[in-house]
Amino acid sequence: MIFLVIFQGCKEESFAIITNQGEDTISIVDLQNLNIIKTIQTNPGPLTVEILKNNLAIISNTKNESLQLIDLDSFKIIDTINLGFTPLGIVYVEGKDLLYISSWYENKLYYYNTNTWERDGVIPVGKTPSGIIYDKKRDQIIVSNRDENLLTIIQDNKVIKTIKVGDHPFGVYLSEDSVFSVNVYSNDVSKINLNTYDSSKFNVGDHPYNIISSDHYLFVTNTQDDSVSVINKDDFSILKTLKTGEVPENLGLDLLNNQLIVTNWGSNSISIFNLDTLKLKKEIPTGRESRSFGNFIWAK
Repeated sequence: MIFLVIFQGCKEESFAIITNQGEDTISIVDLQNLNIIKTIQTNPGPLTVEILKNNLAIISNTKNESLQLIDLDSFKIIDTINLGFTPLGIVYVEGKDLLYISSWYENKLYYYNTNTWERDGVIPVGKTPSGIIYDKKRDQIIVSNRDENLLTIIQDNKVIKTIKVGDHPFGVYLSEDSVFSVNVYSNDVSKINLNTYDSSKFNVGDHPYNIISSDHYLFVTNTQDDSVSVINKDDFSILKTLKTGEVPENLGLDLLNNQLIVTNWGSNSISIFNLDTLKLKKEIPTGRESRSFGNFIWAK
């Protein structure tokens, strides 16, 4: 009986951290029971989520130029970091305890020490930096520059290369040795081999926004089609189109429960799909203008 109690106490669970930019809240969604367990009031304009170490998460608030730190054990905000610029994309480099933040209007990337929350430096990048990812294998930061149709590659906090992509790149994703850039205005995705820098493109739906990969498929949100394109990873053809809520933007994988989570900015909800059957399990109303750009799934 003692061993049974210990086992039950260690049960794994996963949660979605949903930023509701239109009402300045975060919805915490239990991904086992598919319901909201808590709503947290934030500073104005919560947008991006990133998971840190020690059961902490950070969110960017676009309307008052701040970050807020969330204790994921209690689901409470425990600190606010004032920035002095409008944060958009954020990515955490755990081995260095650094957080990189794209400054939407300044064409810069700032980086902060996550132990002290002091600013460590700044890197000039392209126009309107948006999505950011970290390539651990090469120790590089990759940034999409929306209004310049470029990706910027950074190593040792210096720009080492820029890569031309499609029109209006926003979401970026790393899969093995390739980076994918979602190009909103050209309705396609650029795929760049990071060893050779060879590039190709494949078509998706209308006004795509972000991308994520499972073992079997790539998934791309199409904001003006209210859909997700399911992409074959061998030939990059569209295998299937999933109907979502209105204006789907961002995606997360809940591997614990084998689910794809899609945030719907236009219908104030999230759509949850089974990753095997690709069928809709549930659409959950969240808050106004649900977005959650970045890494918003947390498992404990």
